[in-house]
Amino acid sequence: MNPSLPPTKKPSRALSLVEAIATTMIWASSFVLVKLALPYVGPLTLAGLRYFLAFLLLLPFMIRKGKAMRQWPSRLWLHLCLLGLSAYTLGNGALFWGLKYLPATTGAFLLNLVPLLVLFLGIIWLHELPTRRQLLGVVVGLGGSLFFFSPGLAGGE
Repeated sequence: MNPSLPPTKKPSRALSLVEAIATTMIWASSFVLVKLALPYVGPLTLAGLRYFLAFLLLLPFMIRKGKAMRQWPSRLWLHLCLLGLSAYTLGNGALFWGLKYLPATTGAFLLNLVPLLVLFLGIIWLHELPTRRQLLGVVVGLGGSLFFFSPGLAGGE
């Protein structure tokens, strides 16, 4: 167990499945909802509102775990701040900005290629060779994308 990470209990299988389904539903609806809201709200404002709402929803859980969180090492807090700035602020801000100009279908299609980028950057930057299971996961994910987009993208999608 990594001493720099907070201790966690293993969640039940049912809870893990519910969380995975909820996450998938939220992500799947994001592109469409963002596209519908963009004529009324700027892309970066919309991204900020989305993550502020998520913060408010998670705040009670943070308060409940407040004492334990105060014991986390400052290096972990730094990593969490860097993740917030890079992944959420820059990554999703750019995604929302792109959705202002691209159809939601194209945004979803391009986002399906992220596992390949992560795979190659992990090999190059972290010198991490993926396991067979990880490679299988990438292949299954890309296969699902191929299956979903197999009818093709029509003009304007």
